[in-house]
Amino acid sequence: MKVLIVYHVGLASDAKSLFSEYAKQGIDLSVILPEKIIGGEGYAPEGFTFDKQSSKENYKIFPVALKNPKNYGAGFKFFQLFAAIKMIKPDVIYVLDEYTSFYLSQVILCRNMLYGRKVPVICYAFQNVASFFKSPKMVFTSPARFVKRIMRKIAQPTLFLFHKKYLDGVMACNNEAIENITNAGAKMPKEKIFWGVDFAKFYPKDKARCREQLGMLPNVKLIGYVGRIIEEKGVDEALQAARNLSEYHLAFVGIGEHEVRLKKLASDLG
Repeated sequence: MKVLIVYHVGLASDAKSLFSEYAKQGIDLSVILPEKIIGGEGYAPEGFTFDKQSSKENYKIFPVALKNPKNYGAGFKFFQLFAAIKMIKPDVIYVLDEYTSFYLSQVILCRNMLYGRKVPVICYAFQNVASFFKSPKMVFTSPARFVKRIMRKIAQPTLFLFHKKYLDGVMACNNEAIENITNAGAKMPKEKIFWGVDFAKFYPKDKARCREQLGMLPNVKLIGYVGRIIEEKGVDEALQAARNLSEYHLAFVGIGEHEVRLKKLASDLG
């Protein structure tokens, strides 16, 4: 079976591990990824650039330029994407992005033009926040942002209608994402399949030694947060709650623009 995966962060090490595992299972795998992508803080700020010379993967790579390397949400350059999908001739197309993704629309359109409905397209969803599926409020902060809001109000229902009609399946890593997509009117098959874990890197270790290295008391009850240190994640609320739990230790693992403020809040709260 010829499987095509399309992923905007396909050059990241965790993605490479995932792709390599597919190929080890005997799947004829091709991957479309950006020639270059520049991430924000918490997403490799320096970004990733495809280097053919150092690429030695056990699957085929097709680099395609993004319209804007700093904003993958604007999608790929369409004719490059079309040419790559035509060259690959896949049996299944798997888009590692949300149901609300614009480049998912691009992939579906390319598929429809090249193969009709013979080649199924499925996506992988994380979005557990319902507001992503609602039309934005018309708040005026600047002329440019106001115009963008109007365009989104027009484009979003069109995109959802297109995906509802032509997307063949959804995988998601949580129940809320499936619920949000179902509430948006999507009737295609959906299944929860959690994101893969690399057991060569993640396995039980000596808990006492780890705590000693981090300067934690050996018997303390530990609460851990792993992710971007940004206000939207509710990190402030976690800290406020932890101040009332004297027998617990709260550990944050990650980076983000809220890190300095969070450290100050931790200091203020003692």
